[in-house]
Amino acid sequence: MKVSIKKLQSLKNELVLVPVVQEKKKVALNKNTAFLKKDFSKIGNGFSAQYKSVALHKNFFFIGLGEESNLSSYKILQAFQKGIQALKNNNPSQFSIYLSSIDLKEGYGKLIAQACAQSFYSFNQFKTGQKPSKSQINFFVSSKDEEENLKKELSFAQKINGAADWARDLGNLPANELNAQKLAEHAKTMAKNFKLVCTVWGKKELQKNKFGALLSVNKGSYDDPAFIILEYNKDKKNLPTLCLVGKGITFDTGGSNLKPSKNLDEMKFDMCGAALVLGVTQAAAALHLPIHLVTLVSSTDNRISNTSTLPSDIITSYSGKTIEVLNTDAEGRLVLADALSYAEKFKPQAIIDAATLTGACSVSLGPWFAGLLGNDEKLLNKIKQASSKTGEKVWQLPLSEEHMEAMQSQCADISNLSKIPGGGTSTAAKFLEFFVPQKTPWAHFDIAGIAWANKQATGFGVALLVELLQNWKQT
Repeated sequence: MKVSIKKLQSLKNELVLVPVVQEKKKVALNKNTAFLKKDFSKIGNGFSAQYKSVALHKNFFFIGLGEESNLSSYKILQAFQKGIQALKNNNPSQFSIYLSSIDLKEGYGKLIAQACAQSFYSFNQFKTGQKPSKSQINFFVSSKDEEENLKKELSFAQKINGAADWARDLGNLPANELNAQKLAEHAKTMAKNFKLVCTVWGKKELQKNKFGALLSVNKGSYDDPAFIILEYNKDKKNLPTLCLVGKGITFDTGGSNLKPSKNLDEMKFDMCGAALVLGVTQAAAALHLPIHLVTLVSSTDNRISNTSTLPSDIITSYSGKTIEVLNTDAEGRLVLADALSYAEKFKPQAIIDAATLTGACSVSLGPWFAGLLGNDEKLLNKIKQASSKTGEKVWQLPLSEEHMEAMQSQCADISNLSKIPGGGTSTAAKFLEFFVPQKTPWAHFDIAGIAWANKQATGFGVALLVELLQNWKQT
């Protein structure tokens, strides 16, 4: 992405995206766009810069942002995605974005770069003879200060977007190309490229270390499980330690509680929590963030066979706590349980896990929000602040003693399924909290409704968690 200083009226021979805001239901033109005042009367369909509206006039492709007073990071991200998607219909080999048509506030450059990356991402590595389509994007501003600030933001954003694209690629891989061991190989390669410490446990190491919950999910699989331990800034002292935990179910049939066939192909996305935390780890290393980051991924597929775990089985987790398995399709919480308990070894300031955990979250929050739950309001508020800056939306859901009561078992320390219908996202999170080290701040992202859309992984959450880590301070 190239940043240059030019006046809008000089860009006559190329396709230019021009964001504009609305004032009193009309397009608000500033000094850099005032020359277009007469032209706006010629634009059809009554274009007034309404939020997410688009209009093409001459070579200018206008994106409406709505009222400036109502602008948010989310709205900027969504409006630019809409505009860029519309522009892509013209199949441009290159195009420009002119940003001095609005008040270019801090952070806007990162959001627009994020919108570009998401809009132009495609997963076509298995289409023979087809190369990824790329467009050259030029950014134009009208002052030296805007140019310098934008260059810094775009340089920062490109590293985040590269990590998010890598996470999308992992999420989009089919199960025959990505089992637990292959996911571990991708993590090893990333670790080598970014100078991280990577340790991978297979079945023997997991048996030795008594990871009973992860092993119980793997019982029906032909392929071995993997527990991935990544450390960034492992040997640097006086840095705060945070732990990320990801669910890496590379395909979920439901096990003995077999899923219906409708949309079963989408169960390859059940490892998007793992892809998210791995992508964040890559970005943190690429940006040289001053933090000691420990990333743990529990990975296996969940299949049915003559050796599968059965409903009513009782298993012993890494923590020593016993679990009554009432439903083998509630397997994500099992593999996370062992990882959350193991995180105690690193004495982190906080633990954050990400998982496509419950269909209930998708039902309640749709494709617009990730569910956010946890045991520490200070941590949850930090995450919500980061969300407001990156445009990746979260919604906090309740976590109470009633949810824990619903997870009680008559014959084990806890069951993996609520005995009360409803509230599935909260009861699942309460199960996870049972395995979180005591007195450790913890937050849980349920990304089941937002990790993929239109059969493609979204890379949701990479920018959000990088924003959180970037601004983390020693407590």
